[in-house]
Amino acid sequence: MSHENPTVFVVEDDAEMRESFAALFTSQGMAVEAFSSGEQFLEHYDSSRPGCIVADFRLQGINGIGLHRLLDEIGSTLPVILISGYLTVRSAVDAVRQGICRVLEKPYREDELLSAVQEAIAENRNSRTKKTYRMDFAHRLQSLDARERLTLDMIVAGHGNRAIECKLGLSTRTVDRIRSSILEKTGFLSFVELSAAYGAVQATGEKLAPVPATGAINTPDERDPDEGTVECLCAGLLRVQAVLLSDGEIGEDSRPLLRDAESALSKALRGARHTDVAAPASNLRIASL
Repeated sequence: MSHENPTVFVVEDDAEMRESFAALFTSQGMAVEAFSSGEQFLEHYDSSRPGCIVADFRLQGINGIGLHRLLDEIGSTLPVILISGYLTVRSAVDAVRQGICRVLEKPYREDELLSAVQEAIAENRNSRTKKTYRMDFAHRLQSLDARERLTLDMIVAGHGNRAIECKLGLSTRTVDRIRSSILEKTGFLSFVELSAAYGAVQATGEKLAPVPATGAINTPDERDPDEGTVECLCAGLLRVQAVLLSDGEIGEDSRPLLRDAESALSKALRGARHTDVAAPASNLRIASL
């Protein structure tokens, strides 16, 4: 049987009840697997298998709530339907707060149980789809180099091209090229769609791929090496300036650092083969040092 097909995992220590559950779900065309204890289920648990769990509250050993807690700790997305004739109001409330999908009290109607199982399977299918999407999105982000991730973060934060050019020390042409590369690598048609997806993933608390180290910036083959070097140096100087200027006036101790950084950049610019590349950096000089 394909593991893509959802399965109802019955966890019940009463043999007669296990058979009753299995007969009911099988009659509806559902795949069923039954276990006599929570421990037995955990021994056979496979995170790749979709479906839901129907568990008795008063199991010997690990009870139904305890089973759900253990599954939650290992990141399981299987919804748990808890069934019992002994639940107090407080126990039921605690179960729901813990994330139990449904709590059914005995005696229950068969159509009520079947409806709960169908809803739980649909919920599991939806959560697995979202998880796959988040993993795929994170993988796409990993394909971006450092400058592309920095640019994307600024776009998502609402910064326009001009702000990105100034912040990273890049030309308009280069920013446009980076924007196109980001869309191509992530597979989106617009930054509206990309920003929405980025925000949706962040809202789930999912950890996205960290921004690559600055030294890991990849230079496209068609890009002039001198242009890439100059732009990286410009971006570096802008970052130094931002740090030194963040507290207001430039202190006397900071002025030599800025002079040294500007001098190093000037030497790099003079060494570039294309004079038109150096032009945008002329505005980086700091007045009255």
